[in-house]
Amino acid sequence: LYSSSGQILEDGFTAEMAIPFKSLRYPARAGDSPHTWGFQIGRWIRWKNEAVVWSPVSRDVPGWLPQMGLLEGMRGLSMSRNLEIQSTLTGAMFGTLDTDSGRVVDGDPKPDSGVNVKYGVTSNLTADFTYNPDFSQIESDQPQVEVNQRFALFFPELRPFFLEGAEIFNIPGPVRTVHTRTIVDPRYGGKLTGKVGKTTIGVLYANDEAPGNVLDADGPFYPENLGQVAQTFVGRARYDLYSESYIGAIVTQRDFLSRQSRLVGIDSNFRIGSSHAFALRAMGSDHRDEDALETTGYVVDASVQRTSRNLSYRASTYAISPDFQTDVGFVQRNDLLLGNASVDYRWRPQTWVIDWGPSLNYSRNHNFEGILEDEAIQARASFVLAWNLRFGTNMDRSLERYEGIDFEKLRFGVGGRINGSRLFTLSGNFGWGDEIYYDKVNPFLGYESSMGFTLDLNPMSRIHSKFNINRSRFTDPMGLFIPGVNTGEVDESGKVFTVNIIRALTTYQFSDRLLLRNISEFNTFDQKLGLNVLLTYRVNSGTAFYIGYDDHYQQREQFDDREIFSGSGYQQTNRAILTKIQYLFRF
Repeated sequence: LYSSSGQILEDGFTAEMAIPFKSLRYPARAGDSPHTWGFQIGRWIRWKNEAVVWSPVSRDVPGWLPQMGLLEGMRGLSMSRNLEIQSTLTGAMFGTLDTDSGRVVDGDPKPDSGVNVKYGVTSNLTADFTYNPDFSQIESDQPQVEVNQRFALFFPELRPFFLEGAEIFNIPGPVRTVHTRTIVDPRYGGKLTGKVGKTTIGVLYANDEAPGNVLDADGPFYPENLGQVAQTFVGRARYDLYSESYIGAIVTQRDFLSRQSRLVGIDSNFRIGSSHAFALRAMGSDHRDEDALETTGYVVDASVQRTSRNLSYRASTYAISPDFQTDVGFVQRNDLLLGNASVDYRWRPQTWVIDWGPSLNYSRNHNFEGILEDEAIQARASFVLAWNLRFGTNMDRSLERYEGIDFEKLRFGVGGRINGSRLFTLSGNFGWGDEIYYDKVNPFLGYESSMGFTLDLNPMSRIHSKFNINRSRFTDPMGLFIPGVNTGEVDESGKVFTVNIIRALTTYQFSDRLLLRNISEFNTFDQKLGLNVLLTYRVNSGTAFYIGYDDHYQQREQFDDREIFSGSGYQQTNRAILTKIQYLFRF
């Protein structure tokens, strides 16, 4: 919790921020020993594409934190142990489509309550506990095209309880060891995060009710899973050796009935000189599925990189064994033996061209049987111009093996961003070229074009709107699609599918405490429309009142029962209304 204010004057502006010591984490100092803190003030000037900082920063030194200035001479700071108790009370009513009557029927109101507790064990170590947490104010995920994807898509965490201190559990590398979205509906949970001396620690535990709430008669545990819970535990420690150098360890485990998943790993990072860094990580997994089949796997990852004002490069290699898996993390793909190298050079003339330069990336991947699965080379050029204009282009030539077939692909892309005014920011990208139609029976090489545009508008100080358009179109110019064999269908022009996802998010700030938010999203592939409105009155980040309404529609032609859902309009499928009060007690 902190407060801030700003004022525009004739000759510039002033800004002020007041941060209570209770809102900060810092080490204890015995007696009257002074504190020394890193401190930096920065101002971003958009139209000049310039960052003005209080403490000098060099591009030849990677990292922002090592170049901070120092605050010295602070003595006798508060050692009070902060205690926060946040209670929540929620009421919701959900309506679902009755396919017999063709109408949405509202269910009974569902009141609920929960509590979050935060306690400062020390001035630099914090314990969090939650019981029946409510995440109803979290907005929906950013749209992604889910059609014709070979691997699972990653959606980032949005829930506040898991976001705080998340950097402690995050380990860079080819797999995400902790992905808290695997904890879907915790009944209760606890977390201890902070630092003791040079050791950063993090402990997370959650009791997840979601596996027992899924009434899936075809599931592997049905009906034994009804009412059962999953237990998730994460333990993390990291010891600082010197500037930006550390060694660490992590343990994760998730248990649900007879299924068990455990991971143990070590990681390290070593700063070499002012611009080089070397990292090494190794992890092992032990997994037992619902049929009592036990497997073990491992990940080994090493990388070296140089970051400087002009020349930067990176080389890395990693191995992910075929049987590596974890129920706590996110593993997009295993059975990999991959090597990667990239180099980037920047010229900085500091004229109307701020900087520009090319980059080159090469990667090669075999599976554990020695078969070449992927090989790719990417060439890119990017430019940063005056008035905060950015432009880039790339060419990718790759080989991808799918279902025992080698596909050679050539793709191109362009992208850019305009951010020279506080009134609007426009960014976009366009890609086209060869792509695989990922069908298990008859995969083939087709032509795919994709497009993404984002427009941020601030027409008034109280209004902010963000519009996203994502488009993907796949065609079969060679006539390789086989009706009745391939999933889906193709039209006379060779088009297999077109996906357009349009999303608009607008907020209106009536005052510094009252705001209205609207999210509208339309997906042309499955012809679904979603509308969401949320009114928020916020005293501070812990005390607030919410009331929201959510509505979903789908085109009538998408329903199987044409007698009830006749016509070409849109049928309401779901709706919900939500009210929530949360209050923060701080001692």
